[in-house]
Amino acid sequence: MSITVKAFKNFEPERKYILDVLFEEFYGLNYNLEWHDEAEWRIEFEGKNIIMPDLYFAQHKEDRSLNHSDARDLQFRESNGSHALFGQDGIEKEENSIRFKADFIASAFVLLSRLEENESPLDDRYGRFPTANLLVKKAGLEKRPLVNEYLELIWSAFQELGFQQKRKKRNYSLNLTHDVDQFRRYDEAGKLIRALGGDIIRRKSASVFLKTIKRILAVRAGNAKDPYDSFEFIMDVSEKNNLKSCFYFMCMEKGEFDWRYNISDPKVQAEIDRIAERGHRLGIHPGWNTFLDADRMSEEMKRARLAVPSLADGRQHYLKFRFPESLTSLEKEIETDSSLGFDSGYGFRSSVCYPYSLYHFQERRKSSLREHPLILMDTALGFKMSTEEFKAACLEMKNEVQKYNGEFVLLWHPNNLWVHEWQVHGDEYAALIEELSAKA
Repeated sequence: MSITVKAFKNFEPERKYILDVLFEEFYGLNYNLEWHDEAEWRIEFEGKNIIMPDLYFAQHKEDRSLNHSDARDLQFRESNGSHALFGQDGIEKEENSIRFKADFIASAFVLLSRLEENESPLDDRYGRFPTANLLVKKAGLEKRPLVNEYLELIWSAFQELGFQQKRKKRNYSLNLTHDVDQFRRYDEAGKLIRALGGDIIRRKSASVFLKTIKRILAVRAGNAKDPYDSFEFIMDVSEKNNLKSCFYFMCMEKGEFDWRYNISDPKVQAEIDRIAERGHRLGIHPGWNTFLDADRMSEEMKRARLAVPSLADGRQHYLKFRFPESLTSLEKEIETDSSLGFDSGYGFRSSVCYPYSLYHFQERRKSSLREHPLILMDTALGFKMSTEEFKAACLEMKNEVQKYNGEFVLLWHPNNLWVHEWQVHGDEYAALIEELSAKA
């Protein structure tokens, strides 16, 4: 059964990108694209039509590269049980056609391409696009995967009109990931001093100070594991639940800003080898300044590939990702990224729970870099949150992702399991992962 999409003839690269993502990547359907002179999207098959007004691209007088200013004043409005950026609520049905009054295709383009972030002058103290300025955050819609909602609305129209082809089969999955920000806590004198000083100055706790001393002595005597050495435990939990964890390692060297450990250290390499031997995944966690520096990114990638020759995955340190700089350098080095999430709170930054191709605005093309949107991160919730609240947030996201048979990308740092602040959450880790990985 042949599908033809007719679109107004302007912004051809942008239109082709979003239609490719929606139809080919998400639905798993082939389609033909034709151009016409009407300001509407028409999806045609066997004499049937799904129609939407073209309320974004067709309204632009100049065909050009888009940037953040083209999304600055956009606002969501309720439409057919979801929220779209263009159009209004309502649907009109006839025997062979269904007409939406909202432009879900352009709304999906804005959200998936990250148009609002492209070349934006806004940044937070880490140089990231500020979470508070995100369209979905301002509208209070960050906990809903709106693009998935659009897909279901359009698919319902297909089915109502008698479309017989099957869409891509998907199953809910937990993508369990771990940024290795720290390797060991007690392997150097400076770290010992900082750990003990933190107990007295920051935590103001003599009892924790004494516990840390006992732990240090036990680790040094070989009677206990370093509190950051949780790799074996994480892999055991993952394997028990038929999961493959992904560990993202840093690749800075001593003397470079924000250095934590050397990936060339034999102990680090041995851990990497153990992870690979057990069949888990490995990625790069590019350092502090790489997100704006292609040369720095390239240098760290060279180091990473000495340790992991087949490296193809990455996540930016502190989720420091800027459009277009980070995209331009990353797509030359790796195949997948998982940086587009929330540094505080949780939810769907790109409004979707499926992996998808990003868009390169400057070159007006679909990027080779595929994004696995990060949905929830341990530190974005924080160790001060009760275990009940922490679990509730995780289950809220699982339930939302599971509605669409999507991918729940969860980040839990290996060093946030057995240190004092995170111990109560670490004690619940195995039970939580079992619940999150369970299929309905």
